[in-house]
Amino acid sequence: VGGQESDDENNSDGEQQPELNPSVLANIYNHQRAHYNRAVSSLRKQYFAELSARRERERRIKAAEEAKLRRETLERRRLKGMRSAENARRQLEKQEARRIEWEADLALTQRERDTKKELYKKARQKIVDELE
Repeated sequence: VGGQESDDENNSDGEQQPELNPSVLANIYNHQRAHYNRAVSSLRKQYFAELSARRERERRIKAAEEAKLRRETLERRRLKGMRSAENARRQLEKQEARRIEWEADLALTQRERDTKKELYKKARQKIVDELE
């Protein structure tokens, strides 16, 4: 009985605290622990979803940047190919112009040579005619 009086003295509002059963305490603890674990699990799932979304967004941005770089590279190659083709066409035109000029020069040289030969032939014939 002396123990109850000391409990009453410790309680300032005059109410008596009920005895707590260890199984009830364990049950309360288990419920609180389960609630905590569910909250942590929910937060982990939420964090994982946010992380996955961020990674997916970063992957899409990176893929878009790589595609842009690829397009720019291909466009530079296409322009370079067009310039190369244009330069090759100009080279062929110059080559053809040089060939035509060379043929014209060759024809002129041949005519001059033929004219000289004819002149020499006439002069030779004139000398032969004079000697006879």
